[in-house]
Amino acid sequence: MSNEKTRLGFSGVARTDSATTLSIETITVTSERGRRVQIQAEGYGVYDFCIIYPL
Repeated sequence: MSNEKTRLGFSGVARTDSATTLSIETITVTSERGRRVQIQAEGYGVYDFCIIYPL
């Protein structure tokens, strides 16, 4: 396990179905080296995720 720090950029597509509900459809994570992982979010709620392969 490396102690190297990697800065991640997050961007997402969100859709509003009502005044109080926000649905996140797609999250794209980009590292400084330009590798990308796309996370598809289904349904509603708060999403916890971790990246387990080297970006």
